[in-house]
Amino acid sequence: GDIDNPRNLLNAATGTAPNDLLDSRDLKLDAIAEAIGAQISTDNFGQSRVSLNGLALVDGATANHLTWDPVSELLEHTTGFALNAGGTLGGLQSFITSDLPAIHGKLDNLAIDLAVALNTAHQGGFSDAGVAGGDLVTFDASDPARSFRVVISDPSELAASDDGSAPFPTHNGENARRLAELRDALSAGGGTQTLLGAVRGFIADIGGRTASAARAATTQADLAASVRMNRSSVHGVSLDEEMINLIKYQRAFEAAARVVTMADQALDTLINRTGIVGR
Repeated sequence: GDIDNPRNLLNAATGTAPNDLLDSRDLKLDAIAEAIGAQISTDNFGQSRVSLNGLALVDGATANHLTWDPVSELLEHTTGFALNAGGTLGGLQSFITSDLPAIHGKLDNLAIDLAVALNTAHQGGFSDAGVAGGDLVTFDASDPARSFRVVISDPSELAASDDGSAPFPTHNGENARRLAELRDALSAGGGTQTLLGAVRGFIADIGGRTASAARAATTQADLAASVRMNRSSVHGVSLDEEMINLIKYQRAFEAAARVVTMADQALDTLINRTGIVGR
């Protein structure tokens, strides 16, 4: 057989065909490649080497471990070197280190812009009791979006009027109208866009990232399917080919049986039917 084929080499060395073990190993190697995008090679002795970014993860009987540092958000090799994974893990790593911070940052900026606009407008009005409005919302500067909350719980404290005249304020709702009109005011992005436009831009950004990830996943799936088809054409089993071979062997057996039958008939004739003249 071909000495470069590990199956043939192992067959020759052991006298057995460990196809089940080799198939199980190949499935595990496929799973590793899909999970982290590792590079896999097999030498003439059937030993596999799995590497990532040039560093060995599995080399024959030697295996190294990978760890994830939640602080630095890096995937680290046993030797301490940081690795850039591919595959499923690479996609998650890219999302954690790139997409998620960008989305979180935009959401924080949107929360800050909204809070500043609402508080500024609310402070320009008066409540039912004629008290000047204070902050309408509040947030923690270290995590604006997550800590964003409304300060006022009693509707009577809402500074809806723009007139705090004594002894009775005018309940004209003008300040409430101004609060409602903030959606179209240039209060976001440093005064360059409206709050509504900022929200729409934020949603569009998430949609664009999602669509890009979906396209990349589809492309990679098509590439993986193409590779599997190419590999199957070399190492795989074709049911049609096996059926053709089965029919071929069946016809060969039938032909051989026919030859044996003809030989048997010929011997029968020679032995039992010749030399009987004159008996």
